[in-house]
Amino acid sequence: MKQKLPRRRGLSLLLALAMVLSLAPAAFAATVRCPECNSTNCTKTTVAEANCHEGGVDRYVCKNCGKTTLVETAEDKNNHDARYTDNGDGETHSAVCPYDSYSRAKEPHEFDGTGRCVKCLAVNYSEVKLSLPGNQTVYVELGDTDARLKLEGARLTLGSADVTDEYTITYNWYEDGEAVATGSTYDLPLDVVEDEGRYTYTCFVMAVPRSGFSGSPQSGSCTVTVVVQDLAAAYAALPADEEYLDFDETNSRTPVCIVDQIYDAVNERSEERPEYIIFDTVPSNDVGTITAKRDEPYYFDPDRDQSGLSELSFEVDDAENSSGTYTVAFTAYDERDNDYPGMLTVTVEQPLGDMDVLYTAADGEAVTLAGDDFEDFWLDNYSSGELTLIRFTTLPRTSQGILYADYTSASRPGTRVRTGDSFYYDDSGRNRTQIDDLTFVPDEDYSGYVSIPFEAYGENNRGTQTTKSGDLCILVSSGSVESVSYQVTSGGTVQMDGDGQHDIGSLDALLEPILRGESDFSVGSRFLDPGAVTFRSTFMRRAGIRILSTILRVFAGCRLTDPTSGFRAANREALAFLAEDYPADYPEPESIVSLSRNGFRISEVQVNMFEREGGVSSISSAKSVYYMFKVSLAILCTSFQKKRVK
Repeated sequence: MKQKLPRRRGLSLLLALAMVLSLAPAAFAATVRCPECNSTNCTKTTVAEANCHEGGVDRYVCKNCGKTTLVETAEDKNNHDARYTDNGDGETHSAVCPYDSYSRAKEPHEFDGTGRCVKCLAVNYSEVKLSLPGNQTVYVELGDTDARLKLEGARLTLGSADVTDEYTITYNWYEDGEAVATGSTYDLPLDVVEDEGRYTYTCFVMAVPRSGFSGSPQSGSCTVTVVVQDLAAAYAALPADEEYLDFDETNSRTPVCIVDQIYDAVNERSEERPEYIIFDTVPSNDVGTITAKRDEPYYFDPDRDQSGLSELSFEVDDAENSSGTYTVAFTAYDERDNDYPGMLTVTVEQPLGDMDVLYTAADGEAVTLAGDDFEDFWLDNYSSGELTLIRFTTLPRTSQGILYADYTSASRPGTRVRTGDSFYYDDSGRNRTQIDDLTFVPDEDYSGYVSIPFEAYGENNRGTQTTKSGDLCILVSSGSVESVSYQVTSGGTVQMDGDGQHDIGSLDALLEPILRGESDFSVGSRFLDPGAVTFRSTFMRRAGIRILSTILRVFAGCRLTDPTSGFRAANREALAFLAEDYPADYPEPESIVSLSRNGFRISEVQVNMFEREGGVSSISSAKSVYYMFKVSLAILCTSFQKKRVK
């Protein structure tokens, strides 16, 4: 054995020498030398890579001579500056170089860590993941006809990237194996909400790549358990421009504060005094959240070391964009620790948006939509395009009204519209539901605005299929002379009477001086150009207006021809000023004086007005003398008041 060892050692040395010699050329080839001093203590970085039609640039940084040198390199005919296009098969792309004859019909994708091809940016759909919210339990108040399930949070991700927009997502709801609805929302039927019990629904979600994208469909499901019972319910609502609501405060939409509502609801169900409540969970969604902690008691009448329910508030997630409904379950306890399940529902109203399609209606009066109105919206964006269809993305609450297809009467309402249903501008004999077949029926007890967002589909000016988002706005009047204010995205607020007297077509003129920054407050006048008005008021009314105009000019320095006009617009600063102290009874002339005294710029524009369609004027013949005396006195008093700080 000892005689064989030298032979093995010799063989090992020969192999090691062979390996060194084989690596030596690569080592010498990798040596970088400084172009200035020829030192090897130098690093090289490619600034611009040479390709088939232009040279490149290398940067040398030498630690020996301290110089940084840029050196041009020759063209590399083997490095093609190709344009890559995904073949749509999930595996390859094509390559064509516009500078030489190089082309490849199929090259394999080169995916990076984000799941996209580094050359054609194709998505590696085999790595896409569908994530859904977990199984959940929803509490519904007995008899709540507005109750609906909504599946939120379905997302498709590729690594850290969100690719949800590249998929079409469908939702299918099942109860006991039977299909009951499609769409991300499901309105619970009456036989469910009117009968106490537990109901289990499963929502199956399917995500299919949109046209032009390749890949396999993704699917998943989640279970929603609905518990219908007599709840100690409380409700609150926030206008679109409010950011929060304290539990012990009211607003224009919430006449009884949340604390009192919960206390009264528990008090009705218990023979003992309500003591405290505990929130079972504290959810947070894109509407907002409450400033409470889970499983912590909040007392109606707290001691020093106890948390009070009145200290809580609801905070809107995004005051400019958030809208929808937030619900949170709680359990209330009386002083004997009897428990009472409850539900707090907070609704954040939708901003009106741009009012792309606008209608007015009296409460309970059906409004038939017209395809031509939606076509006008399309042509405003694509003057030579063509509208194909619309789909509503969100529907109003039942307490506001219901949208029907093929509505005839209250006894024959037709079919209730669902989100995602298609309605066509031109049926072309295909027996499809048209926009003209749609009718909105406001609830008899609702007045205000209803905003219904939609997606329009059609051809743009180049003949390419495209989509455009819009807002259908319906102003619902109670039939009496009540002012309706609504917000526009440009930053101005418009006030108008709800009796049909004010012409919507004059909105642009009314808002123009505010949007141009020329005025803080704009008044719509009937008398700047009397020939432009289609309706003329009585002689006595016109005489009274002229008297008030004279008083305003003499005592307040305001030159207006129509100071009693209720058709007005304000910017944010003027609106905030009036919100602090707005005159009662007959506020129009008095508020003008207050604005003028405090340095706000007031303008007047010609508008059109119509004869009143409904309701009765608040100024009768018997009250006209009192009105003139009261308003004149208010103008005089206001003109001598101290200026407020803006």
